[in-house]
Amino acid sequence: MASFLGEYSSQMTVKEFFNVFFKRLGLMMKKNIIVVFSVIAAVITCFFVPPDAGYLDYIQYKTLFCLLALMMLVEAFKNTKVFKILSAAILKRVSNMRSLVTLLVFLPTILAMVMTNDVTIVTFVPFTIVLLQMAHQEKYLPKVLILMTLGCNLSPVLSPIGTAQNLYFFDYYNLSPFWFAANLWPLALAGYGGILVCCLLTKKEEISPIDTGRRSLPKGKLAFYFTLFVLVVLAIFDFVDTIHLYYIVVPIVIVSLLLSDRLVFKKTKYSIIVMFVAFFILAGNLSRIEAIDVFLTSILTGNEFFLTVGLAQLASNTTSALLLSKFTTNHYAFITGACVSKFGSPVSTMSNFMVTKFYSKYDTEKNFSKKFYFAQFAFLALLIATGVVMIYFLQPYQIYI
Repeated sequence: MASFLGEYSSQMTVKEFFNVFFKRLGLMMKKNIIVVFSVIAAVITCFFVPPDAGYLDYIQYKTLFCLLALMMLVEAFKNTKVFKILSAAILKRVSNMRSLVTLLVFLPTILAMVMTNDVTIVTFVPFTIVLLQMAHQEKYLPKVLILMTLGCNLSPVLSPIGTAQNLYFFDYYNLSPFWFAANLWPLALAGYGGILVCCLLTKKEEISPIDTGRRSLPKGKLAFYFTLFVLVVLAIFDFVDTIHLYYIVVPIVIVSLLLSDRLVFKKTKYSIIVMFVAFFILAGNLSRIEAIDVFLTSILTGNEFFLTVGLAQLASNTTSALLLSKFTTNHYAFITGACVSKFGSPVSTMSNFMVTKFYSKYDTEKNFSKKFYFAQFAFLALLIATGVVMIYFLQPYQIYI
């Protein structure tokens, strides 16, 4: 409670205590507005579908437990400073801005496929800002941050663990680990290709070697965490047929982290788990209200791609993905739309908000947001065009591996 209040003091009056409490609560709710919305919406539906044993069937337990384990392991990796150490080692060998921009964009873009887009952005945006300031190349910050965000948000087109939603889709639609790369490659080709072209248009301006200092890798911890990560991936992909492996692996991860790095439990964003549970209940209850089930199923049929993208622009990619999945069996068009919907408006994904917030205090010209969202909507248009071609020409030939 004291850490939540922040300004708490034993000398506070009751009035001051509640003022601080509600101030902190308001800030927390503002930062987690999608979570608050999902919980309120789920509670409202409970009045129409009273809680019963059927609620237990709403939850995708493997999705939740494996997501929790992955988030904790990513935090554990971050605590070792491995991402910054590896980045610094590579950057010492870069001699011009074209190479540096390309590296700063594609290094987090690749890592996002296993770390998830939001975590990667939170890790690398502050680091990129500091690095370019050290190199006295702040003028490239807007370009790098914009392209980095686009690249990280493309992570779900190739990786089943690139985003939390993909982990859910993989489990809910019973897909193979390679389904995403085998079927969504046109989005990757168009998206990554466009980003690479923008990187290569950077002037080949020479830069002085950047001294980021010497740091040693904690090899023992890294090997231990990597082993746990591999176990979680094996559990996600159900490599053992006779038992749900996550029943064993997730407790092992939790106990291991309790013994090796308890700070992980403080830094992990449990609000994401709360949001998923709320959306599972919301979608499950709506599917049991016959009129809503019939209505949503009817309007989604044949329009999965456009409705998924459209709803995300108003109520976030997560809302769109988790809410509408219960009302369609056309997973190809729906997942394609869910991947494309991560681009566009400020509310389409939390990543957009985080990047503009990170850079706001460095934005002396006060025009970063305009550039950022111009790029977002231009990229959205490119991917919508690609998605339409996929649905009308490639969907009949989707690949199951």
